[in-house]
Amino acid sequence: MRSFLVLFVSLAFAAGLSAQTITGYGVVKNHYVTQTSSSAPVDDVFSPYGVSAYVSGSSLAGTYSFTSPGGSATSPQVISTTGSGGNFQSATSYLTTTALNLGYNDGVYSMAMPNINGAPQTANLPSFSGDLYPTTPMITSGTWSGGMLLVDPTLNYTLNFAAFVSPTINDSIGLGIQGIGSFFPSTAATSFVISAGTLTAGVTYDVSLRFNHNFIDYGVAIALANGNSGYTTENYFQIQAIPEPSTYAAILGVAALGGVMIRRRLTLRAS
Repeated sequence: MRSFLVLFVSLAFAAGLSAQTITGYGVVKNHYVTQTSSSAPVDDVFSPYGVSAYVSGSSLAGTYSFTSPGGSATSPQVISTTGSGGNFQSATSYLTTTALNLGYNDGVYSMAMPNINGAPQTANLPSFSGDLYPTTPMITSGTWSGGMLLVDPTLNYTLNFAAFVSPTINDSIGLGIQGIGSFFPSTAATSFVISAGTLTAGVTYDVSLRFNHNFIDYGVAIALANGNSGYTTENYFQIQAIPEPSTYAAILGVAALGGVMIRRRLTLRAS
């Protein structure tokens, strides 16, 4: 369910990207939670902790991988690519940060990339340490029913959420709506407006709100390519797009009026 989400902001430099094979790469330790009501989110029942990795750029080919500084998990791990990007997500279920760190040790992770300006290269990422997961994103308003947040797709909807506590300059917020796209509000934001017409009535959407604590190598290891490591707390929830009863009444009223007008025209023609 999380495969549609962008894990981290690539933050690639704008200048000279056309000449680069790699624009962004990274490894992320994730804390997954779910929210199904106005109550606080809870740990994901299947796998509350895991590791993700990604690479982005152009003309990606060959074997991309990352290596952990130790642990019980297989290393290196291959990142499947599709030409412009690729990602990896650990399949093992980790129930605690302790278990995750035993599988993937803290320390310096490295990324192996086969074609940086025509030559293979390995780049080290900023070090992991301290389990510095951000505060948990929580949806703080709205109507919930059947485990889903109800949103009227015919109106602008303000999605309110708890503040990102003490973000640093490199941190970020990510909001992903399946089939719609990914958005990156300021870390000072506590709301996001879903514009009227963005959602389709009757459709249920998988949504993710992520707080990202980033450590970024700004193009030092690989020129013009940002290397990211860090911690993410991701709240997964669902939106059901359903108009308010008053909106339904208005729609039905217009439809009924249209029927009356059609019958009136037919009557006039018959006479």
